[in-house]
Amino acid sequence: MIKIDPNVRQDKDKFAELFSILKDGNMEKLDAHEGLIKKLCTVVVIEADANGVLGKLCHVVTQGTVTALETVPKTEFRKG
Repeated sequence: MIKIDPNVRQDKDKFAELFSILKDGNMEKLDAHEGLIKKLCTVVVIEADANGVLGKLCHVVTQGTVTALETVPKTEFRKG
């Protein structure tokens, strides 16, 4: 996933530089551009409880040494 910060979108010179990198298509240059590439690991969570079965998508998020699951909005499905 590519994330373009608002300060880059609002600065004509910064955006032109970024557009040049995107147009070039060089993965090393894309990876080297700080904060541009957002790598998300998405997992499926399936849980059984007293009300049936719940399935949902979650992003694996690590901050420092703590890893947690964050539910992706509007992805929960309950059966039962």
